[in-house]
Formats: sequence, structure tokens, C-alpha cells
Amino acid sequence: MRALGVVSLVLGLAIPGTSLADDAWQTATYGLSYIDNFSSCPSSCQENTLNYADDQINQLDSELNSDGLTKSFKYARGSVQSTDIIEDHYSGYDHHYGDQVDLYAITTHGGIFTNNNGQSVYVASYCSAQNTVYMSNISGDSNNCLAVSNKMFFGEQTNSWSNTFTTNPGKLRWLILSTCHSMDNPPSIWGGRFSYGLDYHMGYQGTMLLGETTDECLADFAHNAFGGTSKFKTVWFTANDDWWIDNTAGVFSCGNCSETTQNDANNWRDNYRKTWSRRQILSSCSYHCAYSTHEG
Repeated sequence: MRALGVVSLVLGLAIPGTSLADDAWQTATYGLSYIDNFSSCPSSCQENTLNYADDQINQLDSELNSDGLTKSFKYARGSVQSTDIIEDHYSGYDHHYGDQVDLYAITTHGGIFTNNNGQSVYVASYCSAQNTVYMSNISGDSNNCLAVSNKMFFGEQTNSWSNTFTTNPGKLRWLILSTCHSMDNPPSIWGGRFSYGLDYHMGYQGTMLLGETTDECLADFAHNAFGGTSKFKTVWFTANDDWWIDNTAGVFSCGNCSETTQNDANNWRDNYRKTWSRRQILSSCSYHCAYSTHEG
């Protein structure tokens, strides 16, 4: 079964850039995280065991290394801190970790909550008991170990049109959130995460089941996307096809200031490859975004 979705998201933001071939990926770095067992986390951060999370990230690590990318870090269990992907503007340390690499991937639990403003936000389960500020605007949930999407900004550049989130510039281009609900309502939740940078986001709509037939999905994607030059959307969907588990994979991307139609945004979503130039943020403009989902 297939399910496709397209959205037009027009924002007063800056994303001039091109899709011309670029060899910057050859010096790309990556950072990885996973929590398969929460027993080493503080008691307030305890979650159900997530079997195969370690297998999934370790396989991805091996593949990315084989593809020529350079590992900056790999954290597991109690070392996976929510500050790793929280914007430094909100006292996080993403500029040292999640936003200081070209690719960041994590396998953990994820969910959707509604904040006090009635907005949907994505949350990922991390292993830190000192981040109450990050959950302070979530209604009806006291878990202080969740990283919240509206505190995440990636790929900020020093010449950005706004200095709000560029005190410490970022370099993230490719984001993989291997969790439940990381691709639910992407225009609302992830449109703003592309405001200052980020090229491409991959995740899952609804519940994501992890098992012995799906733990290789991330590595299979990397084998074709970075070991080869395949289109991200094509190989993300193909990698998540499975005879036994019908996860719904999703991709989200946005176009450029110089490409002003919905078709241009669709082109980024459908044809993006590792050789495309990084999106640049130089001055305020409008752009479109698009997403697709595919049931494996």
C-alpha cells in the first residue's frame, strides 16, 4: 500500500541555494544515538525496552563508515542526553552534538503531544533528568526527559537573516528520527525546523515497530544514499519495505528562495541526493515544502 501527501508551506524565510552537484558530502560527519534499555537512565526517564535499537544504530554506523563518512560520536542509553539536540538559544548543546554533524540519527521512543497553545509538538525520549524547561509547555505530562521539537533548530548559518538562533551556527543537513510519530503532521511540526537550514528529514508516521526484519532499514538506506548516489526518498521508502512489519516511512523537505513553486518543492522532496548543494540562508524570502509517506 502507498500513501502520498504533499503540502505547500509558505514562510517568510530564506533558503537560496541550488541542487547542483556538490562534493561536500565526501567530508561529511555523523552522530548517532540510541536507547534500547532505559535501566541506566534516571527513574523519571524510565521507558519500555526498545529491542533492536542498538542493532539498528550499530548497523548504520558500520555502513556510514564504509561509505566514507566520519563519525563524530555514538551515544547509548544513559549517555543520550536531550540537550544533544536542543537549540543553544534554549540552553541546549546542539551546537556541540546534534547540530555539529552533517547527519544525525537516533533510535528511541517518540510521540506527539499538544502544548499549552494547542499546537502539536513531537517529543523524543532521551535520558536526562535535568531538562524540565524543555517540557514546561507540554500539557498534562510531567516527564522531564523528552526533547521537544519546538526547541530544535538545525543548520543555522552565521550570515542568516535572523540572529535569534545563530549564536552558535549549525551544520546539520540530514536528520533521521527512527521513532514513532516523527513524521506526523510534518508541515506544522517540522516546517519551522527548516527555517535556518537542514536539507532533508526522514522518519515514521504513526507507530514504528522495530524488530529483526526492520533493524537493517537505516543501514540499507545509507548503503544506497551514501554508498551510491540514489535519491533519498526512493531508497528511504525501499529500505523500509518489509514483508512482516508495515511501518509507514515519511520524508520532508523544502525548496529554495530561487525556486518558488510547489513543483520546485516537490523536486527537492522527490529527487534530492547527497550530491546536492547545501541550502543557504541569506535573506528573508518565501518557500514551499513537501512531504510523502509510504507504507512498507
